[in-house]
Amino acid sequence: MALKNQPITVCYTAYDATTGLRKTGDAANHTIYVIKDGSSAPTTNAPAEVDAAHAPGEYSVSLTAAEMNANTVAVTGRSTTASVEIVPVKITTERGVLPASAAGANGGMPTVDASNRIAGIQGTKNTLDSLHDLSAAQVENAVLDADVATHHTTSGSAGERINASGSAGDPWAAALPGGYGAGTAGHLVAANLDASVSSRLAASSYTAPDNADAASAATGVADLLARLTAPRATLLDSLDHLDADVSSRLPTGGFIAPDNAAIAAIQAKTDNLPANPAATGDPMTLDMSQHVPLSNTAQTVGDALNAARAEGFGKWDLIGTTLTLYAADGATPVHAFTLNDATNPTMRA
Repeated sequence: MALKNQPITVCYTAYDATTGLRKTGDAANHTIYVIKDGSSAPTTNAPAEVDAAHAPGEYSVSLTAAEMNANTVAVTGRSTTASVEIVPVKITTERGVLPASAAGANGGMPTVDASNRIAGIQGTKNTLDSLHDLSAAQVENAVLDADVATHHTTSGSAGERINASGSAGDPWAAALPGGYGAGTAGHLVAANLDASVSSRLAASSYTAPDNADAASAATGVADLLARLTAPRATLLDSLDHLDADVSSRLPTGGFIAPDNAAIAAIQAKTDNLPANPAATGDPMTLDMSQHVPLSNTAQTVGDALNAARAEGFGKWDLIGTTLTLYAADGATPVHAFTLNDATNPTMRA
């Protein structure tokens, strides 16, 4: 540790910030400053290179006693050489961490006497061993005989708690639940011990359950649950529908299956009936405003009506002995006739 107000030689490092290498041969370009407790000034002595070959980049500067007369000292500076940086060195003197008074003086470090004992200790105890001369019994009596009511009443201290327990009274004489809050032992005892123990079943009267039968029953229930699928469960829910004797229903032998083919044939006929047919005995009403289709089944009423419309109102053409009648669109042929003569026909086929 550096001593305050005592000269010292300080080493610092210089390096090239561009290459990252330590800089040698640069002492003449250094300007070094000493900072004493926050105030800076150039050093009295010039810096010198330590050893360029074995300690490259290391430089030293000697600080005077006056430059070391501070609690904290820092050595820093700059170089006129481009890119050269000087790494600061920070020093805390012994007066920055130790008492300022002289050793042995009031407020200073203790000293020892000719017997290597600490000098200046008051009283009759001259050695560290003599400071520990109380027996266990003396310590015990000093603690247990202390007047806690007078000297140890700080809230939360052990003495305060001991003093308070002395006036707490006999806990077995306290009424339950009394002032015991929910969750405390006093409240739980009062709330749960609500009957005499002798009124409960004696151990000699207890019959242990048949665990083997219980296990077998549990296995049976598990098997039943495994078999009870969703459809089966639905069937169980439908048991309330069994509201009559099964024997009152039609037996299988008395059932005659319907003639589905005949029923389908009848439906094919009835599907051709109008949605609202006339009642029996009423005149039939025909909707004559319906359009005649362009094509229809040959030799039907619709075919005849279509041909009549074409012949009376529609387009027709005669090419050779072929007479063609067209539907209302003038493009769809309705019927074609073959004449017996292209010039003076007297018959068509």
